[in-house]
Amino acid sequence: MPTKSIARELGLSEHTVKEYIGTLFQALGVHNRTEAVITGIRLGLLSPLQRKGS
Repeated sequence: MPTKSIARELGLSEHTVKEYIGTLFQALGVHNRTEAVITGIRLGLLSPLQRKGS
């Protein structure tokens, strides 16, 4: 989801969302959203999505 959409959905500025994402990346020790999701799954913070019909 684009930063702009996240900001709009949460009622925050794009700058604030970018700051939060940067803080999250630092805490997880990652450099992008893909790494953040993979790390979140590995740490048990996120559940992997299952495809329909699986």
